[in-house]
Amino acid sequence: MIDVSNTENQIHYVNSFEELVSTAFVGDVNAICWHRKLAGDFSEIIKKVKLNSNLVELNKATFKT
Repeated sequence: MIDVSNTENQIHYVNSFEELVSTAFVGDVNAICWHRKLAGDFSEIIKKVKLNSNLVELNKATFKT
């Protein structure tokens, strides 16, 4: 996997969906993140996902196996 320890100036955090969709990418920022608490137990999904890189695409086929 890629070392992402020195990326703090590239990530901008927002507090709402409205901020997420209205915040522009400026300067070194190449990611905008919205931390939120999701209701539910996602452990089954995590168990089925095979992590081979820093990014994983989830689709219906992922969960049919």
